[in-house]
Amino acid sequence: MKQAARQHPKKRTIVQYIKQHDIQFRFSSWFVILLSLFVAAAVLFAKVAREVQEKETLVWDRQVLTSIHSGANHFLDVGMPILTDIGAPLIVCVLALVTAGLFVYKNEYRRACIILFNVSGALVLDIVFKSIFMRDRPDLWMQLVHETGHSFPSAHATVAVALSLAVCVALWDSRWRWWAVSVMGIYSLFVSYSRLYLGVHYPTDIIAGWLVALGWVTLLSLLFYSSVGRAFSRRLEQYQKPLIRK
Repeated sequence: MKQAARQHPKKRTIVQYIKQHDIQFRFSSWFVILLSLFVAAAVLFAKVAREVQEKETLVWDRQVLTSIHSGANHFLDVGMPILTDIGAPLIVCVLALVTAGLFVYKNEYRRACIILFNVSGALVLDIVFKSIFMRDRPDLWMQLVHETGHSFPSAHATVAVALSLAVCVALWDSRWRWWAVSVMGIYSLFVSYSRLYLGVHYPTDIIAGWLVALGWVTLLSLLFYSSVGRAFSRRLEQYQKPLIRK
């Protein structure tokens, strides 16, 4: 009996140790995943940008656009301009402000910041990259919409994916996470495809926009895990209430 009593505290200590290291392991796993995604997005964007500058992708880009245009019909001619308008940077910024406003109304300041920082930062990056690469837009057929400015990367794809990823990150700890992934994923794909159907972007413009958004969102998520990010999050959590119960 005395021996069993002596072992009991030791068992509790081992259990606590395992639980503690399990938490640290999960944190480390997410950190590694986010870091890997950021590095992959940055490397792939650099590769795509180099090939675009050297015009190595131009033949493939035109082949894809021509293939998409071969399936054009009246229904898509009407619907695609509507979809592309929904993904316009100005509209996405309005959607981000409305979404953040709803979170603020519910005292969810941390989630509101996730939306605003991700969308605004992605838009700024897109503007910077456009001014650096200055790629001309495709001109393969009579277009249904008139676009000005440079083509690489696609601002529509960048901000639409940034908003989608930001919403998923903001709702990841709620029961709405998979709804967010499904709805926002479809939204991003439709907006991106509309740009190709309308012939105002090359496929590599769209891919680059996705990579910019992915890299930026994962970078902010990594910063959130830093000591400064955790301190900022704790400060916000002092003012927020649970929005959705699991």
